[in-house]
Amino acid sequence: MSIYLRKDGRYVVKFKDGNAWKQKTFRAREDAEGFERSLKYDEIENTRLTVAESILLFLGRTKHCPDVERYYAMILRRMGDVLASRYVDTLDRRDLETFRTAMRQDWHASNTSINMYVGKMLTAWRWCASEDFLADVPWEKYRPLPEPRHGHRCGDFSAFRKVYAICNAATQWAVRTCLALCLRPGGELTELRWKDVDLGRGCAHVWMSKVSRQKDVIPPAWWLDEAREKRKADTPEDWVCRNTRDRHWTQPALQSAWERACQKAGFDIFPLYTVRHLAASLMMEAGADVAAVAAQLGHSSVTTTGAFYTHLVLGAQERAARALPDFGAEWCRK
Repeated sequence: MSIYLRKDGRYVVKFKDGNAWKQKTFRAREDAEGFERSLKYDEIENTRLTVAESILLFLGRTKHCPDVERYYAMILRRMGDVLASRYVDTLDRRDLETFRTAMRQDWHASNTSINMYVGKMLTAWRWCASEDFLADVPWEKYRPLPEPRHGHRCGDFSAFRKVYAICNAATQWAVRTCLALCLRPGGELTELRWKDVDLGRGCAHVWMSKVSRQKDVIPPAWWLDEAREKRKADTPEDWVCRNTRDRHWTQPALQSAWERACQKAGFDIFPLYTVRHLAASLMMEAGADVAAVAAQLGHSSVTTTGAFYTHLVLGAQERAARALPDFGAEWCRK
């Protein structure tokens, strides 16, 4: 390839297209140089993947649910154009620290969230390496950031009861609904309508937007009795839980009401999501089957339930062991 100036003041770029030589003219030299760089990129550098290209290639060649695709799009948006346009094979420890700092300062991300972001990118790059699009996987040898070891903040049951007692009636009903139906306190709760609750059969059909599927949950009898009373004056399209103004709850408003109650009770603020963990803990501590608890929570596998509530599963194992009869000598003489 070459650039030369014609007598009429135009710039000509000569390039080879297959076995034939061609040329293209431009009025400005910078346009000609830009075209020449694009040809060089197509011939040589296009085999190198940028961060954005590697993720798009991974998503395009493998199957994912819409939530995963949106998660990767969020990571690309938050990292910014500078890092997204970097070649993956040039990334080093400094780039990792730059990414972590940006996530922490610009987006107030916790160490847990940052480790999840990096893990998602590593997943894409490992796939690219397995398909020979990358020679090596960057950042893989570096340790993740330290994370707090509090696990799920299920909290102390006595503290939860004190916070609950301070809440107003509308918030208390929302909390009881979260507990009874094992809901996430986001759209699963705020978008729940009476048409989704079959009071006759004693079950509720809940759309779980986080995993894009539905779960059928059986509420306890005490919740069904109260729900029948509240349902009398409502239509099927009315929301099950409403605020003090008889309007639709929003997730921020509900969380804010809960946080104010935590402060009034004199406790450190713990998320309303705690109610879902509390529901699982209470069921398993009462001896409920792990598979049944998984169905109530909407987990697709009992493995997920066991991973989150290992200490309670171990307690269930002990109870199961105590239920076995003694097949010793005394039993044989009976």
